[in-house]
Amino acid sequence: MTFDTVEKLVWLSHLARREGLLALESAAYEMEGFPGVKYLKIMVLLVCDGTFPEDLEESLFCRYFSAPLSDYAALQYLLMMYGIMAMQAGKNPRLIEETLLHILPEELGDEYVRRQEERNESDEIQIITDFDMSKVDALCSDDIETCVNEGDEYYYIVKMLEEVLTQVDDRAVQRILRDVNNSDLECAMKVMSGKTRRILFDNMSRRIAVLVAEDYEFMGTVRLSDACGACQKIFMVFLKLIECGEIVYSEELMVREMATIFLSKKDSETKVAIKESENKLYKLWKEYLHHSNRQVGERRNRE
Repeated sequence: MTFDTVEKLVWLSHLARREGLLALESAAYEMEGFPGVKYLKIMVLLVCDGTFPEDLEESLFCRYFSAPLSDYAALQYLLMMYGIMAMQAGKNPRLIEETLLHILPEELGDEYVRRQEERNESDEIQIITDFDMSKVDALCSDDIETCVNEGDEYYYIVKMLEEVLTQVDDRAVQRILRDVNNSDLECAMKVMSGKTRRILFDNMSRRIAVLVAEDYEFMGTVRLSDACGACQKIFMVFLKLIECGEIVYSEELMVREMATIFLSKKDSETKVAIKESENKLYKLWKEYLHHSNRQVGERRNRE
């Protein structure tokens, strides 16, 4: 049945996430009596053989149009094709399940959800019907500090991004997130403070926040250069939106607000300290632009 196809694909997606794509090969050979198992095995083996995503998509579509499939078999094939391609792309199993249900006719999707609730199966094969925000809250603890120290190569990139996210309003944060890839966001969060993460999570839907938190944990340890590079991408999105006029944030306002990075509570009471802080921030800003321009120049030279 169609329900069996969705459940099998969700189970395989969790297996791929836990043990890697090669674990799907053994699972494919162990499937017996499953409707459409012939096509599913072919798809799985193509992924395990390291087929490029573009070649995989072309092969599966060619088989879809050439195979004599009934309406039911065609729907099942499309479900399997999307599921396998999503696993290869490393998508979150919960997101895969939700998308598979969107492919189903509405009444079948509702019936699937009802059956899952009645069977009370393990969390691994249930869609998100409620939102456990405990993982999100754990990532946003006030005890979590930025893990880049002053004087480090990437310090100014991370601090400037964190200060921007702290100072802009919620609408601006939401607009920034629309242009940021989730993988870059999760990578950048590795070096952010709990306070900054909270700002980001508060400007996502609860469903997306749970998915991002799960993907963050699955990502594991990343290189500092990669995490800070992701911060730089997000910051460049912010600058682009300023240039387009979608976010209003003048350079003068940026400097005055971001000066708090370098001011203690006591020092902020004096005009001299404020001026020194602004000068230091201008220098930091120029260093950031120099760093960005140098990277662009190096890229062009390599090309």
